[in-house]
Amino acid sequence: MDDIFLREHNLGSSINYLLLTLLCFLVAFGIYVLMNKKGNKKVKEMYESLKKETDNNKEKANEDVDIEWITFSLNYSWKFRMKEYLSYKMSLFVIGIYIIMNVVSFASKGQIFVNVYVRVFYELYWILVLTILLETYSFLKDRRKWKFDQDKNLMVFTDSLVLEKKAKIKLVAYSNDGTMSFLSGKHTIENAKIVSLKEIINQYPVCAAMSILPKGFIAIKKQNKWIIEKDEND
Repeated sequence: MDDIFLREHNLGSSINYLLLTLLCFLVAFGIYVLMNKKGNKKVKEMYESLKKETDNNKEKANEDVDIEWITFSLNYSWKFRMKEYLSYKMSLFVIGIYIIMNVVSFASKGQIFVNVYVRVFYELYWILVLTILLETYSFLKDRRKWKFDQDKNLMVFTDSLVLEKKAKIKLVAYSNDGTMSFLSGKHTIENAKIVSLKEIINQYPVCAAMSILPKGFIAIKKQNKWIIEKDEND
């Protein structure tokens, strides 16, 4: 932003700053929606290809499933969704700070922008807010879609550590009989729980990425990466 908006450093210049950021946000949002629509189309095509490949392998032995491709797709999807989820969690905080900055700006009648460092910080911060809001929009839009073939009310196994958020989900299993498990890796018979699939996904939205896990396989998280293996106990 050029100093043409700040020559007098008054309330009017402060309002100009706010209106300019709003205009930039609307333009960026429009571009993002168009790009996101195109990107989602590619991701959808990837999922459909993966689903088709998985369906074709249902009648075959589990060893015939392309584990390398599924592992890549799962980790890519997990990383993508995690980034959006973190933006969603941060959105209220960064918006709050942004509002406070503008309130201070109005209270000082724009004099706060006399300091060049404040102007630079303000400009960089609203770009951060814009980025997080766009990621949050993508997260909320995608969250409305149910990606699993299984019913939302499917009963799945988990443990109390996961439900109480004392431990992260480290192991996901999808048995040949259709049962699913979302476990902490520290699960025992004593802390075992049964909840609906919808409840797990609501509590851990990123786990929607597990919709591509084929029957007879387990996903184990090791060093921030999911490893897919055939379930030898199934």
